[in-house]
Amino acid sequence: MEDVSGVELPLQVCVVGAELCSDKEFLKICSQFGHPVTTSSDGEQYLRDNNVRTVYIVHQFSGPVFDRLRDARKPILGPPAVKDLVQNQLPLLVKKMPVFCLALYGCVIIFSGYRRKSDLERLLKLIHWMGGSVQRDVGKKMTQLLAVSSLGDKYQYATTFSIPVLTEAWLASAWDNREAVGRRATSKEEYLRYRLPPFKGNTVQFYGFEPEELQHMVEVLVANGGR
Repeated sequence: MEDVSGVELPLQVCVVGAELCSDKEFLKICSQFGHPVTTSSDGEQYLRDNNVRTVYIVHQFSGPVFDRLRDARKPILGPPAVKDLVQNQLPLLVKKMPVFCLALYGCVIIFSGYRRKSDLERLLKLIHWMGGSVQRDVGKKMTQLLAVSSLGDKYQYATTFSIPVLTEAWLASAWDNREAVGRRATSKEEYLRYRLPPFKGNTVQFYGFEPEELQHMVEVLVANGGR
């Protein structure tokens, strides 16, 4: 469990929504954390309860009920995250940000080359919702670099220390598979499929080569993200 307030409070699990509340097998899974389990249509009755910390389980990370709980900054989990935690005998996860699944559990991701605030907010949300975290600067805790080009110091650092450098398609694929309990987006196959091409964002000018040799080099350059 991650204490997010500095004050240790007893925990309870609140399963929200008719679909999950009627799923007896899922309620049994929730009880395996060893905390009281309650059910609710919207979780509203616990929002102002300061004597217990409630972790809300919702079926979808969208809609008015989810938005209300998120805006109140309450811990929220998705069913895949709950099942994954129980299968791996991990304690109940309590975070400020909602966590739908654990596809990026343990990942510490750095951004490189992103300039628009809307892009950063969108990617940051996906990472948090899949159990990962983000840091501003490179360092020992960094596990992946998400980059738009192979330019810059962060890219050099990552390649020097064999840290995977990936495109945002990696995140999109992980989110597309968010219902797959136990799936992690950190396999070698995933890294190979979504690695950033080594010349991405680079413009290269060739001089002095024979036409046939030049054509081959241009093909290699384009195939690896350059132009």
